[in-house]
Amino acid sequence: SGEKRGKAGKNERNGYRAAASPYDRGKHGRKARRLTDEKEFLQALDGLMRINSVKAPPEEGYPYGRGAGKALEYMLNLAEGFGFTVKNCGGQVGWIEAGRGDRLVGILAHLDTVPAGDEKEWKHPPFELTEENGILYGRGVIDDKGPATAALFAMKHLRDSGDMPEGRVRLILGLTEEDGEWTDMEYYRNNEELPAAGFTPDGNFPVICGEKGILRMKIFVPDESGVTVTGGSAPNVVPDRCTAVMPDGSAAEERGKPAHGSRPQLGENAVTKMMARLGDNTPVSRFYNAFIGSDLHGERLGCCVRDEFSGELTVNAGTVCREGNSHVLTLDIRCPVTADMDAVRDAVEKTAAASGCLAREESRQRPVCFAPDSPLVSALAGVYREETGDDTPPQVIGGGTYARAMDNIVAFGPEFPGREHTEHQVNERVDKDDLLLAVKIYEKGIRALLERS
Repeated sequence: SGEKRGKAGKNERNGYRAAASPYDRGKHGRKARRLTDEKEFLQALDGLMRINSVKAPPEEGYPYGRGAGKALEYMLNLAEGFGFTVKNCGGQVGWIEAGRGDRLVGILAHLDTVPAGDEKEWKHPPFELTEENGILYGRGVIDDKGPATAALFAMKHLRDSGDMPEGRVRLILGLTEEDGEWTDMEYYRNNEELPAAGFTPDGNFPVICGEKGILRMKIFVPDESGVTVTGGSAPNVVPDRCTAVMPDGSAAEERGKPAHGSRPQLGENAVTKMMARLGDNTPVSRFYNAFIGSDLHGERLGCCVRDEFSGELTVNAGTVCREGNSHVLTLDIRCPVTADMDAVRDAVEKTAAASGCLAREESRQRPVCFAPDSPLVSALAGVYREETGDDTPPQVIGGGTYARAMDNIVAFGPEFPGREHTEHQVNERVDKDDLLLAVKIYEKGIRALLERS
């Protein structure tokens, strides 16, 4: 790893790390037309990637930690240098605006990321931008620093074209998307102008017309076995590591494969492996093996539901830790858009109570549901099809985006159909041409929404 990094060196033309590596890039639709300011775009993204913006405890002037706050300041300073109007709302959220007129189109992006995990497992440093054979690597490059930067440059291109429709476009930058609290968006809704419509560059192309509801629950399992089980980095990440420390001080470890919590089938849950290894020897493993185990749809928890629009409920056991005389399991549950989330919660609570445990709802996010032929979805899907020639229909996902934070917002890119999902994983990456093409699509998407009456 270290040797590879040393050989990669600096790409003097672009100012970010570059190397060579085999990777199946397989283009979808047209190749990206080269941006005239590609070098500036990549340098801007590299600067943002170098800021570790994982949410952290508050510091003076930085309610979500210094790293997240510095990432926001970086983007606002960059945009101000481009001549845009910017505002830092006390470190809670920030925005960048271009244009004039009454109509406001919003682009909701986030600058926080999930933790990088064990950096030794990354082939390149996670907190900088590295290019290998046309693939860009780094934490946040696809979720959501790369797309946020693409949206900013799309605004710049539209303004600089001299043919920007009447109206304003505002890039709203949040800092708490990954932890699910979304107090940044709450602050914005209560204090700033709301957009008439818009998108978040934090999903898939052609456009996302539905998102499952998200229910976060904790289960407290009384456990005086003396064993301490610890695993997972965040509720919405499939745990890739879990340890168990025995009363005599000996320890065991299980390793898994991380994935986004909305797609637990793409990962390998290290907590599940550890609980199977512990068997019936601890209360927490007995509960886990009996009611969660390898189930991904809540079958044994009693909350398995589905609908035709969005499919089956999914459950990710994201974290486990000891708190006093109990172990605490955190579940990330993605509910079909028509599901009764209260009924799902009640079912988990009932299952836990029957085993002498306590289940408690920590948070929830409402689902998103637009008709595939609705005006907003149709406008953005049309832009995508015009630029790519691809007729893939609008999608429904289990992932949660800022589309839930305000009315008339949908997720729009940046991932193209058929691409590997790497967000929340080691070696998070995106095809550079895909990201450059997203800039073009976002520019046209903004124009289409400004031109709507």
